[in-house]
Amino acid sequence: KLEARDFKQDEWAEVVSAMDETSLVQTWEFAQAKASGGGKLSPECVVVHDDEGLVAAAQAMVVEVPFLRGGLAWLNQAPMLRPDAGANATVRSLSLIREHWAGEKGYYMRIAPALADTGENRSLMLKAGYSPVSAAPSWASTELDLTVPVEQLRARLKQKWRNCLNQSERLGLTCRSGAGEELFDELIGDYEEMLRAKTYRASVTPALLSEMQGLLPPGRKMQVFAARNAEERLGSVLIATFGRTCIYLVGAINDRGRKLNASYYLLWQTVLRMKELGFERFDLGGLVPGVTPRGIAHFKEGLSGQPYARLGAYEVKGSALASAVVRLLMRAKKV
Repeated sequence: KLEARDFKQDEWAEVVSAMDETSLVQTWEFAQAKASGGGKLSPECVVVHDDEGLVAAAQAMVVEVPFLRGGLAWLNQAPMLRPDAGANATVRSLSLIREHWAGEKGYYMRIAPALADTGENRSLMLKAGYSPVSAAPSWASTELDLTVPVEQLRARLKQKWRNCLNQSERLGLTCRSGAGEELFDELIGDYEEMLRAKTYRASVTPALLSEMQGLLPPGRKMQVFAARNAEERLGSVLIATFGRTCIYLVGAINDRGRKLNASYYLLWQTVLRMKELGFERFDLGGLVPGVTPRGIAHFKEGLSGQPYARLGAYEVKGSALASAVVRLLMRAKKV
């Protein structure tokens, strides 16, 4: 049975924490921050229950198309599934979600499933009534298992990565961490400076981060790690959390910090601290072949995490006219 209603912040946080494969983009705060950034995005949530309780959950970003029956329902890294959900429950949940947005509401649906990129899961998507979007890149990243001893995590570092870390530690760099306003404002300043220097647009903007941080309750605010060489600022990184997972969201290291290998030092400090706080998985925040810049990919690969890849995008056409209009608007980047 599918239930669609407005969920309060703490209610949706409880739903997310009960799911197996979760994602930052499925959190209540991310969706609300995204919706506040202008445009016509509106978050909508659904959950699927069976006799044993919660099976699946999905949060969509919806855009209504004026004067047409329908619009766009964009589901990124959804649905989230109960840890013991099998193939039948997955197909049924996906089918109910499709019926809700594409069938009942007539929306054009675009979904990037939170499912591993396997032949079995591709078959499940087809069985549930979805068609693949061939041009869409799939999400991939790498995770560290924080349940293993620190000694094992350090031993798995690639030699060059470990050498850079050793050099930074011998320099006596220090790290301040926390979720206070002073450190967060410092991170935002570092990030804005980096974006100006690199002259490219980031999907995770300083404004989005600030809005999210303001919405997050005290116990789940994003954590900032800032490096110093004596009193000299070297840069900072931002870590977000959801469920039992933490994710490397933003890193902004200045020229002096790069010379002193501050990025290696800071990332290692975040690993140690997030393990200490009891998180089980550390997601390095995206490692997509052909998309992630080579330098960033090489840096993340140095920690020897476990790579994973999820299915690419799928679609369902709702109302024929509305779907055609939405697809044209998407190609023109109007939605």
